[in-house]
Amino acid sequence: MNKISARIIALLLCASTSAVVFSACAKDDGPKKTVDPTVTKENNTKEPTFEDTSEYDGQKFTILQAHDGSNKAENFHDTYIACEERTGEPINDAVIDRNEKVFEKYGVTIEKRQGGAGDAATAAKSGTVDFEMVYDWGIRQTTNAMDGYYYDFQQIPYIDLTQSYWAPSAQETLKIADKTLITTCDISMNRIGYAYFVIFNKGILDQFKVEYPYSYIENNTWTVDNYLAIAQQCKSDVNGDTVMDEEDMFGASPSISGLAGWAGCGVNGLVKNEDGTYSLNVYTDLLRNIYEKYNEDLATNQAYPHENLDFLNGRDWSQYDNQWQANRVISFGENHFALDSTTMQYISELSAVKGLNYGIAPNPKINEDQEHYYHSIDTCAPMFAVMKNADMDKVGIILEYLTYQSEQYLLPAYYEKTIKTNQLWDDRDAVSADIIRDNVYYSWTGLYYLNIKNAEDDGWDPIGTMLGEMCASGNFASVYKKYADAAQTSIDKFYDKVLEIDVNK
Repeated sequence: MNKISARIIALLLCASTSAVVFSACAKDDGPKKTVDPTVTKENNTKEPTFEDTSEYDGQKFTILQAHDGSNKAENFHDTYIACEERTGEPINDAVIDRNEKVFEKYGVTIEKRQGGAGDAATAAKSGTVDFEMVYDWGIRQTTNAMDGYYYDFQQIPYIDLTQSYWAPSAQETLKIADKTLITTCDISMNRIGYAYFVIFNKGILDQFKVEYPYSYIENNTWTVDNYLAIAQQCKSDVNGDTVMDEEDMFGASPSISGLAGWAGCGVNGLVKNEDGTYSLNVYTDLLRNIYEKYNEDLATNQAYPHENLDFLNGRDWSQYDNQWQANRVISFGENHFALDSTTMQYISELSAVKGLNYGIAPNPKINEDQEHYYHSIDTCAPMFAVMKNADMDKVGIILEYLTYQSEQYLLPAYYEKTIKTNQLWDDRDAVSADIIRDNVYYSWTGLYYLNIKNAEDDGWDPIGTMLGEMCASGNFASVYKKYADAAQTSIDKFYDKVLEIDVNK
C-alpha cells in the first residue's frame, strides 16, 4: 500500500464527512439478513385528500426558524417559510402564493418567528411553547429530539409520508426505532439543495476530447470505472514546473474523489436488521475494492491533488461571501478541476462565473447492476421538527396541505424556474437533476453523531471514525478489530435510547 495514497484518501474521508455520508443504503453482504431502506422514485402514488374544517380560522401556524443569515458570511439564509411582500423573484413569490392557498382553505396564517433549536429547548423546559414547528440545521435538531421535546412524524394524524412532497426517498433513512423525530419535506427546498452530486467542467473535457457523462447516464453505464477514466485523462502540469499544485489542472477534486467513491456506490457502514436494529457492516469486500481502485487509479497518477491545496493563497477574495465560497468558485471556476462535488445551493455561485460551461451528473454507481443512485444530504441542511405539546390535529391538517402546496408552487419556482432554467443550461442536465432529486438519503450516524456516545460519553460517528482510520492505515482488519465492539455498543445504546423516547404529551 502506498502510504502517501492511503493518507490522502483518509484525508478526503475525514475532510468531507458531511458530504460523504458513509452509511448509505447498500446491498453488501452483511452479518445478518438485512432490509434495504429503499430509495423510491418520488411520484404521487395516489391523489391526496385534505380535511375540510373551519376550526382554525383566524389562527396562526408558527414555525420557529433559525437566523436568516442577514450577515452575508453566514451559511444559513433562506426564505422558504414566509416572505413579506412580492418582489418578482420566483421563490419569494411562490412562498407567498403557497401560504395564501393555506389561508384561503383554512384561514390560517403561516408565521415565521426568529429562533432555532436552542430557543425551542428553552421554551420546552419553561413550558412556554407557543409555536408548532422548528426549522433549523438538522444536526442542531438532534439533541432536542433525543431530549424528548419533539413529536414523532409517523404519529401525526392526516399526513401521508409516502407522498412525493414528503421526500419518501429520505424518510426511511430518517426513521430510527420506528420513530421520525426530525424530517425534511417540500416546505423548503433543502432536501434537493443540500444533496451532493457531480459537476463537470465541459471546457476541460473538451480540451482533452473526453466524452461528457451524459451518454453513460442514458445507457446506465455511469459507473466508477467511467468516472475514473475521465479523471485520469483530464490533468495537466499547466505551468510546466513538474510540481502539481494550485496552478495546475486535475481530473478530480479531493471532495469528489471521496464523494463518488463512497457515497455514490452505496457503501454501507450499517445494515438494518428485520427487527429494526442495526449491525456494523464496515469491513466488506466492496469497501476494499473501491478503496484499492481509487488508490491505484487516482492517487498514484496525480489525477487529484496529493495534498490540500490553498487556492486563496496570495489572492484577494474579498468579493466573496466567505473563504469557503471563494475556494469553491476559484478551484472549479478557474479550471483547476474537471470533476468536482457540489450541491444545488452552490450552483448559483458557479453560474455567475463568466465563460464557465459546466454540466451535472449523479454520483456514479459501483457497476451497472447497482439498482439506485445515492446522494447524501449535508447534515447541516435545515430540517423540520414538531413540538410535542402542539395541537396534533391542527399540525397534521395544516402541515399536510402546506407541504402539498409547496410542491405545487415552491418546487416549480425553485426547481424549474431557478435551477433548471437559470443555472442548468443543457436539457441533459435536467435528467441528472431529476435523478438526484429522486435518490436522496440521510445517514443517521452522521446526523446524530453528537448523541451517539463512546465509552468516555463523548459524541462520535463510529462509522466515519472506522472508515477514516481504515483508509489512513490501509489495514482494514486491525482497525475493524480495534473499534468493532465499541462501535456496535454505541449503536445499540443509541437505538435503545431512541426506542425509550416518549413522544406522548
